[in-house]
Amino acid sequence: MNKFIYFAYGSNMLVSRLTARCPSARAIGTAWVPGHEVSFSLPSAVDGSGKAGIREAANDKAWGVLYEISLDHRIHLDVAESHGEVYDRHDTFEVIGPGGEHYVSATYKPLQHGVLPPYDWYLALCVAGAEQNGLPDHAIEQLRAVRAIPDPDPDREGRRIAMKALHEAGRSDLPSQLLR
Repeated sequence: MNKFIYFAYGSNMLVSRLTARCPSARAIGTAWVPGHEVSFSLPSAVDGSGKAGIREAANDKAWGVLYEISLDHRIHLDVAESHGEVYDRHDTFEVIGPGGEHYVSATYKPLQHGVLPPYDWYLALCVAGAEQNGLPDHAIEQLRAVRAIPDPDPDREGRRIAMKALHEAGRSDLPSQLLR
């Protein structure tokens, strides 16, 4: 089976979130990219909230998780990430992975940037994925410091899917506003 390496830095860091999209996904370990940062500046094409994006930042490191995924499932990731509309897939994105080893991976970079806070459930996915995969404490604290807003639509499909992924990951420590 042909596979590719994927660098996840947002909600796809959470194993249950990514395997719902790409069942073959298997975590390799944490990774980072010098000269980049993760920001919640990408306007969602679906719900208008902020989504995670990666962008250049001279003195920073963007942390995430490396996954190995079947090439047969890449189309599912392209659809989930709105490849060509919201994000552009970069197939030769260099990251530093476990043990300081260099990897060439695929990742998705936003086609535009804005200034929008994420919904609380989306940020919960990102934090849970970072914790689940053992990102450094400072990277987790950076995520926790992001200002999130409650989703005005508690019945939103994206929220229901996110809550299912969080539940499957064993997250019972969710903020009370997410449990409504």
